[in-house]
Amino acid sequence: MNEKSQNTESTNALSDYLEKIIEESYAEISESKIFGRLLICNFGAIKYLDIKLKKKNIIIGDNNTGKSTVAKTLSILLDVTLINKSELEIRKKFRDAEIDFFSNGTLIFLISLVNTYIISSGVLYIRSSLGKITKLEDATKKSDLHYKVESVLSLYPDKKSINSEIFEELQEKNEELKEINLLINQIKPIYIPADRNLISAISNSLFFLANIDTPLDKTLTAFGANYEVARKHLGSLKSSIFNVEYRYESNEDRIYLTDEKYIKLSEASSSIQVTIPLSIVLEYYGKTNTATVLVEEPELNLFPENQKKITNYLAKFCDDGRTTLMLITTHSPYILSAFNNLIQAGTLAQEKPELIEEINKIIPKESWINFEDVSAYVLENGTARSILDEEWKGIVAEEIDKTSQIIGDEYERLLELKYKDEA
Repeated sequence: MNEKSQNTESTNALSDYLEKIIEESYAEISESKIFGRLLICNFGAIKYLDIKLKKKNIIIGDNNTGKSTVAKTLSILLDVTLINKSELEIRKKFRDAEIDFFSNGTLIFLISLVNTYIISSGVLYIRSSLGKITKLEDATKKSDLHYKVESVLSLYPDKKSINSEIFEELQEKNEELKEINLLINQIKPIYIPADRNLISAISNSLFFLANIDTPLDKTLTAFGANYEVARKHLGSLKSSIFNVEYRYESNEDRIYLTDEKYIKLSEASSSIQVTIPLSIVLEYYGKTNTATVLVEEPELNLFPENQKKITNYLAKFCDDGRTTLMLITTHSPYILSAFNNLIQAGTLAQEKPELIEEINKIIPKESWINFEDVSAYVLENGTARSILDEEWKGIVAEEIDKTSQIIGDEYERLLELKYKDEA
């Protein structure tokens, strides 16, 4: 068999394989069993990955196993405005997100309630459930224009430094574009990057940075631009994780420790600096049930008790009817354990409804998780493995904290040596 025939046979086999997955996945989607399915081959650290996406998705793994690659890929392909983009524009999205790992053997396949995308060997296939919507395309262009106008206005804080007529015209136009931008952003994925701790340091230049060539990851500058819009509209927010109140006053991010005493966000603890921007963006943009939310490392700089609190917050946020999908990437066994407790609470309440009030005293009802709404995977050795126990209805206990088990074993061996001669 010559090379051309081999390539044709391989292509046909791949096509048959994908058609089978599409058929299986559409059946599960139509029955509301899953939100979608993601398959990735030979892309960065990922050799082969096939995961089913549900309402709540947890991915845990070591450094450099591909967690961010999965989250960023989903943030790109779940964007409904992508249906109006060319192949080159879509590839640029991957470059901007710093996951340009394409090779001849790469396959990225997403089938979901929103779109179906297949990227393989330079060929991009798109089948959208929404179709090509002209109004959506026009709105997307106006949304992009909003950021550019806002960037210009941020350079001129008052009329004195620019022609007043031009300034007023820009302001008027920007008010029109703001509403369009809000609507567009409410149907785009909400991506919360791991390096959000930089936001407090660059908060006064976010719109500007979002629209110029900077070495900063575009996912960070896009998050920053969304944060700038959200803080202005929300104005204030009481943190359910920390006993403080955030207020945006006099063009400053302020953290009020009491009714009168405050510090700037940039002067607050690192845990507050990473958590407040996350909450501000979620509370403002996550107002519709079309939202998809992707959070990298919610545990950043948080004490274990606060890791439990942010897990409860995210679970409650997801179940308030404001999201269709949430995906969390984490290194933390505390996050995994906290999610597992929420699953156990939900399962126990279903099995023994007479105990609902008692369970509620341990874990608030609004944070309980239905096991059927969860997927959980560990990334290792270039692939993904489910860590859910279907029979027990929870996360496999051995996967929650292997490191603590290893440390415990080492301690036991040291104790054995210490008392060896005394036995």
